[in-house]
Parts: sequence; C-alpha cells; structure tokens
Amino acid sequence: MKNELIIFLDTDQEQHIRIGKTIDVHPTSPEEMAELVLLDIATLCEALVVTIRTAEEMGIKPAHVSLTDCIKHLQDGFVDSDLDCQPGAGWKKS
Repeated sequence: MKNELIIFLDTDQEQHIRIGKTIDVHPTSPEEMAELVLLDIATLCEALVVTIRTAEEMGIKPAHVSLTDCIKHLQDGFVDSDLDCQPGAGWKKS
C-alpha cells in the first residue's frame, strides 16, 4: 500500500496547517472518500509514531512524554481552534 501526504506549516498564514496529497486523487463515492480520509489519519498517526520513536532513540525526549504531549495537544486542539505548534507552545525537549 502506498499513501503520500504533504504537511505544510506556515504560521504567517491564517490557516497554519495544510495537508495535501502528492498525487491528484478523486474519490467517486462517499465510501471511497471515507476510506481515503481514514487512510490519511492512519498515515499521519504512523508518521507520528515513527517521529516519536526517533526522538527517543536520539535522546531528545522519552517516547512516553512525547505521547502524553501529543494527546494533550490533540485534546486541546478540539477545544481551541487557534492552537498552534510553534516552539515554546508546549513543545520542548525533556
């Protein structure tokens, strides 16, 4: 299986985060759209797992601390739509 996403972070823009595809995909049914969205969510989660493990392996931050930070950030993001991920906004080396 192959799924590619591009994530843009630009805090100078009103919409800070943009997620796009590397190829032009056109689902032809609501079922295909649902599959695509769920695959994108799974891809983002897997990328996050790999990134957290890499940070731990590099001695940057323990995985359990990064995971806790991510869960809090996700929870806060559903409360505060203006939440950002800039350094100093809860993201720091432990």
